[in-house]
Parts: sequence; structure tokens; C-alpha cells
Amino acid sequence: MELPAIHQTQTHPSTLVPPPTQQEPHLQQYISLLLRTCRTQKQIKQLHASAVKTHQMPSISSSLLSLYSNSNPQIGSLEYARSVFDRIQEPTSHSWNTIIKCYVENHRSHDAILLFCQLLFQQPRLSPDNFTFPCIIKGCARLQAVKEGEQVHGLILKTRFGSDLYVQGSLVGFYSKCGQVVSARKVFERMPERDLVSWNSMMDGYVKSGQVEAARELFEEMPQRDLFSWTVMIDGYSKCGMIEAARQYFDRMPVRNVVSWNAMIDGYMKCGDCVLAKHLFDEMPERNIVTWSSMVTGYEYNHRFMDALEIFEEMLKAGLVPNGAALVGALSAVSGLGLLDKGRWIHSYMRSNGIKIEGVVGTSLIDMYSKCGSIENALEVFRAIPRRSHVGLVNEGRRYFEMMRSEYGITPTAEHYGCLVDLLCRAGHLEEAKDVIEKMPMKSNEIIWMSLLSGCRSHGNVEIGEYAARRAIELAPDATGCYVLLSNIYAAAGQWDNVSLLRGMMKERGLRKDPGCSSVEHGGMVHSFVVGDRSHPQAEDIYSKLNEIRERLKCAGYIPDTRQVLLYVEDKEKEVELAHHSERLAIAFGLINIEPGKTIRVVKNLRVCNDCHLVTKLLSDIYDREIIVRDNSRYHHFRNGSCSCKDYW
Repeated sequence: MELPAIHQTQTHPSTLVPPPTQQEPHLQQYISLLLRTCRTQKQIKQLHASAVKTHQMPSISSSLLSLYSNSNPQIGSLEYARSVFDRIQEPTSHSWNTIIKCYVENHRSHDAILLFCQLLFQQPRLSPDNFTFPCIIKGCARLQAVKEGEQVHGLILKTRFGSDLYVQGSLVGFYSKCGQVVSARKVFERMPERDLVSWNSMMDGYVKSGQVEAARELFEEMPQRDLFSWTVMIDGYSKCGMIEAARQYFDRMPVRNVVSWNAMIDGYMKCGDCVLAKHLFDEMPERNIVTWSSMVTGYEYNHRFMDALEIFEEMLKAGLVPNGAALVGALSAVSGLGLLDKGRWIHSYMRSNGIKIEGVVGTSLIDMYSKCGSIENALEVFRAIPRRSHVGLVNEGRRYFEMMRSEYGITPTAEHYGCLVDLLCRAGHLEEAKDVIEKMPMKSNEIIWMSLLSGCRSHGNVEIGEYAARRAIELAPDATGCYVLLSNIYAAAGQWDNVSLLRGMMKERGLRKDPGCSSVEHGGMVHSFVVGDRSHPQAEDIYSKLNEIRERLKCAGYIPDTRQVLLYVEDKEKEVELAHHSERLAIAFGLINIEPGKTIRVVKNLRVCNDCHLVTKLLSDIYDREIIVRDNSRYHHFRNGSCSCKDYW
């Protein structure tokens, strides 16, 4: 309810000021009393204005500062809180604590630290207390500012607050959140008494640093436990892939909350057990947005794209607005299936519900449109995003990588090195890419070696390919892709003995290569094909179309590139093999069923071979069709006999 203006003199209790005869003696007390009843920012601002007009600001500034610093967005305002604080002639310790806390709670921890420094150097008569220190330590933890936090810790030790339980607990939490578990444990051990928060912080620190067994030992020593204690252990074991241990703690929980259920569902999904994850989901007494998101992203993570989309639609029917994780999972599932219409529907839903298209969600939307072959829509989304992701050339990539260290003092992570290696490999700079990997300051992972191996496959480098494969297999002995790529390199080089040895090794280790599969969406259904597939109801028509295609290709001067057949057979057999590749079956199906003038969209799970790429270019010209093929490397937009990738993929 809007408060009356200051000049009104009604005697009704809801008026702002008392009658004129009583106004001056009681105005300060009256405004202070009304401040306590404020429920909206508008009401506070009205009283603020009244206090300025009647020169009552100094007496109520502390109350105004507290109200504007409220964490409730309907009441609080950091801008107004700082404005009031700056006009207090001699702020008290309470005022300093209030404004510093306001900055931390508004995720402006850097400014909070600057204010803390101002307090130390410009207000010598005031000293930080046991309210100031925990607040500024929390700000350091949020910024992962270890050095600054250690300096605050040193200052604490020089004051009488070094033994304060609340301050010590904050230090344990700070070191734990920053991954400094040794320092956290030292503070923890020196505490004369420990509250539950300190136990939980220490245990959480161990879990976040990957020391789950150390966390377990602490858990068993705890004099008392709460829901957070149990959930930390469940989440820790789940994220380490020790799902059975996580389940034991879950089953032991006296009372389960939704967070513990979510941790188990996420753990099962990460371990690839979608059945048990769904079983828990169905059993849950209550679910929140995180629960639904975990199911969507979990199914997508396990390549069960249709299940991901079904659970996403169930979530919408239940009346929930999806968060970023759910949207990214759904869009990724759409990308996996190449369902452009479904992707457009999700995009439309986002627009109609006012969901901001930026960050990871925006990138996923661009990725979805690109992988579904709609480059126009992808560009439209890209141009609408205020802050973009970008693409550079090799020299630019090298320059930006060096600028991180030389100009900005940023230490590159494994992900940065991976991007540089991928950039070099695609451009054929394999020796340089190999040198970059070997000189990395951290241990390389199998993904980086796979990037180099893939580059060797593209550029036919057997020597570096063998080296990269050995390193990748050492790190991930069960990763089928390593063996397949190396086998392809050997086959392309005509080293069939090595191909046989490698396939024998795969068989011995129980590894199988995923068969090539291509799919086309038509009539609300996804039609899938594998090489030489004759199971489709229209198989006879499809193979008849393939014969027609073969004749028209010959007339266009096409000569099969039999080097792409990685089998040790005669050339005629290789030509037949090429003609029956899965994407050619899918394109033939599209030419039969998709009306002229409409784009044929194909999704393939493996990389398109050079010969099929050449054939699809020719077919786009012969049949005057736009054909979009999205393989596991990129999308290819074929039109008028050329491809958008410019034969570089």
C-alpha cells in the first residue's frame, strides 16, 4: 500500500505524520517506527525522501542503511545503500559491517574487499570485529582469492578474534572452498570446539578436492550430522563414480531430502545406469527443477536423446519453467537427432516465456540450428546474442593463446591447450600440435591426444598417428575411437597387416566399433539406415533409386575413390561398398519421399568419408536439391555442387 505524502495532517493511523502540534518532538521516533513496517522499496524511498525534507536523515540513516541492505530484492538496493552510507559523517562499525555484507551478498565481493581496506586505512579509530571478518572471508572465498584471504587470516591472528568460533569456522570454509584442504585442516584442528558448520565445511573441502575417503573418516567421527553431512558424502561418491558407496549412504540416511535424491540420480546417470536413475525419479516423494534437469541432461549424456526430449516435455506439462541446464540438455538432444522442427519449437517456447538467449543456452541454440543444417537460423541467433563466442584463424589463435600469459597473466588450463591443439591439427600443423601437448605444464588427457590422432587421420600421418594412439590408449584403454582412428590411418596407407593386428587386439579386449548410421526425419518419424541396410519398408524403392543415382553420377564423370573403403577387397567390391554407405541410403530415401524443393537433412554418427562427400556435392547439383549432412565433426551444407565446408573438415 502506498504511504501518504509527508505534508498530510490527517489524524487517521495510516497517515505519515502526526498533527502539527506534535510533529517536531515526535517526528524522528515516528519515522523510525514507520520504517520498521516497510515492506517494499517504494515505501522506504518515500520515508527516505521525508527524512531528507525534514532534516531527520542523520538520526535514521542507520535504519535506512539496514533496510536498503536487505537481501530481499523487493526491499533492498545496493545503489541506495551505498548512497546512504556515503552520507553518514561518522559511520559506526555496524554501518561498515552492513555495507560490506551488502556488497558480498550482491556478488560484488571485489568491492567489499576494497571497502574493507578503506576501513583499515582510513578509519584507524575503528577495528574489524567478529562480524566483519567472517563476511570478508566469505567474499575472498567467492573470488577464490587465496592470497587476500591468507592476509585477512594473518590480521585475525593479531586481534582478539583469533579464537572466535564463528571466525574460525569461516576460515575453515574459506580454505575448503579454495581447495586448500591442508590449511583448512590446520585451522580445524586448532579449534577448541567445533560446530556442525565447521565439520561440514571441512568434509565438503575434502570431497571437492577428490579426497572422498578422508571425508568419510571425518564423517564417521562427527558427533552429530545433518542433511548436508549425508548429502556431501552421497554427492562425493557419486561424482567419483563410486555409485554403490553413494547408495549405501543414501540407504543409511535417517531422513532424505530432495538434494540427496538428486545426487543419486545424477550419479546413476553419470555411471550410465539410466534405468536405476529413472527408478529413483519415479519413487521420489517430491521433485524440484534440479531433479527434472538431471533427468534431461542425464539422458542426453547417455545418448538417449528421445528419452531426454520426452522427460523435457513432461517437465513442461507439469508446469515447471526449465532452467539453463534443462534447455541445454534438450537442445543437445535435438542436435543429436537432427530434429529441426522440435528445435524450433523449443526456441519458440524460450521466446514466448521471456527466457534470455545468451551464454551457454545461446551457444547451444546456435549449435542446434547448425547441426540441424539451418545456418540462416543459427546466424540469426548468433547476431542477436549481445556477447558472442568467436572463431579465429591459426595465427590469430596462437596470438590469443600467447596474450593470455604475456599480457593478462592468465595461466592456460588444459581446455585452452586442447583448443590450441585442435586448431593446429585441423590446419595440418601436426608436429607443432605434438610439441604443444608434450610441453603442457599439466598432465594431458585422452581427449587432447584424440584431437592429434584425428588430425593424423585427416592428413594421413602414420608416424605421429601411432604415437598419439599409444598415448591415448594408455590413458583410456577402453576408448574404441582410438583403435578405430588408428585402424583407418593404417588402412588408408595400405598397411593391412597392421589393420588386422589392431582389429585382433580390439576383439581380444572386447571392444566393438560403432557401425555407421544415418537418419532422416520425415512424416514425424526418424528413419535410420546402416551400410547395406535392406530392413526399411521402402528398401526396394531405395535401392532402385541408388541404381538411378549410380547412372547419373557416371554421366557426370564421377569416379569412385576406393581408398575410402577400409577393407582388404577387390576394387569392384569396394565400389559396391561405397554405393551402399548409410548416408547414400538416407539421401535416396529423401529423394523419394521429400517433395522437390525441400531440403534433405541427414544426421550421421560417424565422419563422412571423402567419397560420400564428393558424391553428395554432385547430387545436390544433379537433382537441384539442398542436402544437409551433419556428421560427428561438423555440418555440411551442399548446394549447387559445392559444400559449405569448402572441402575442409
